[in-house]
Amino acid sequence: MNVRIERLRAEREKNDNKIRTLSGRNRKIDEEILKIENGEIVGLVRATGMDLDELAAYLKAFRTGEAPFVIQKESEDTTNENED
Repeated sequence: MNVRIERLRAEREKNDNKIRTLSGRNRKIDEEILKIENGEIVGLVRATGMDLDELAAYLKAFRTGEAPFVIQKESEDTTNENED
């Protein structure tokens, strides 16, 4: 067989192995990203103080446009104490 063909087939097999390795690593990275994102979402939900039923009801209402987007801020004193 032609030597060039053998070299090219060997290179192709080497590349296929690299692709398999990198694809596997990408799957693991995607799983880790999802795990971290889910942890952040859970933290945000817990910070609202909602229970699971309240969250489900809010998300359902939000999807239909019935839920207001409300951000409650603590009262802040905006006066500057250094003013005369």
